[in-house]
Amino acid sequence: MNKKLRWYSLVAIYAIFLIAASGCERHKKELDQEAVESTGIPYVILEGSPYEQGLAHGRQLKDKIQRVVWLWKENQARLYGVNPDSFIKVFLERTDYTSAIKEYTPELLEEVKGIATGADMDFNTIFAFQLLDEVGMNGRDVMQDKCSALGVNRTQRNPAIVAQNMDLEGFRNGYQAVLKIKSPDSDLGILVFTCAGLIATNGMNNRGLGVCVNALTQLAYKTEGLPVAYVIRGLLEQPDLEKAIEFVSRVKHATGQNYLIGGPERTCSFECSSGRVVEYRPEDTPGMVFHTNHPFVNNEFCPKHLEFLAQHPDNLSGDENSEVRFCTLGKMLTESTGEVDVNLVKQILSSGHPQHPICRPYLDVLSSHTFGSTVMVLSGNPELYVSAGPPDVNPYEVFRFGQIRVGAHGE
Repeated sequence: MNKKLRWYSLVAIYAIFLIAASGCERHKKELDQEAVESTGIPYVILEGSPYEQGLAHGRQLKDKIQRVVWLWKENQARLYGVNPDSFIKVFLERTDYTSAIKEYTPELLEEVKGIATGADMDFNTIFAFQLLDEVGMNGRDVMQDKCSALGVNRTQRNPAIVAQNMDLEGFRNGYQAVLKIKSPDSDLGILVFTCAGLIATNGMNNRGLGVCVNALTQLAYKTEGLPVAYVIRGLLEQPDLEKAIEFVSRVKHATGQNYLIGGPERTCSFECSSGRVVEYRPEDTPGMVFHTNHPFVNNEFCPKHLEFLAQHPDNLSGDENSEVRFCTLGKMLTESTGEVDVNLVKQILSSGHPQHPICRPYLDVLSSHTFGSTVMVLSGNPELYVSAGPPDVNPYEVFRFGQIRVGAHGE
């Protein structure tokens, strides 16, 4: 390309940025008009080959997928000041997550292709839509999503539990879904809580294995490796906790993330960066582990956090919100007068705070809120309790592998 053509190309690209930036207020108004009240959780059963499973997902949730992806694109335009289709194109050109997906979870690539076909959408768009944390890491100056997770070992009276408040952008409200995935090759079954069109945000399998996640934006990340949604699904394909620990320890991680994993007997937590996986074992709370959004044992920091530490050496996390929520979790768990059970976990996940609540209310489509709350009871007959939205105002429904669902609050 000669210098004149290159100059014209740069001018054209800059013009696109200006047009997109000037439309930010319009995007906000359009997003506000698209706010959706949560009135129940769609439940989709996925069977057959991975592609057929994705096809069923795409077809049954087609309208919701098309709408929430449109809202997601509008949000990208607002955040990054660029045409969302151009953003997707450039983002995928400058990253390589496909190689790791093909290495560790190739069947999920086929599932995503099926989602795109079933929803009548472009594959690259649906592929990029899966990269929730990966896109967030690259634009995290303006992303504010937070999560709180906890795990409790089995006791004589109660089974092991892992639980989480999944905090995401407000525009996703109303697009919650539960997927029941049946393995085509075995009796393995998976229940996933997610957003329509997304392969997972967290979940559990019928072997009593549950997975919750917390973004750790302070840790090193790369434009390659296995994206978080694929790690979650890869973990849920494992037959037991030991195999899950082996999986999370050997894959190449794309982004900084804590994986809180539970089995029928115990729970554990792994802080993962692009180059390190370190188990986090709290010393003061034997039999339980909990986490928010700052690392404790993994010190492979990203360059931006290293710069922050150089200026603020006494502030290791750089995240007051995460620290307060972590302390709240610890206080409520340790000050309990009895054993930790489902009711106490629900109470903890519904708790507030003047500035840094564990349960974040829905304010508008642009603000982060508690997109959903999940409690996974890892007994011989595992149960998944799901609240579609902040659990202080949205009832929990119970999903089991032998039936679709039980009524609100499990009654």
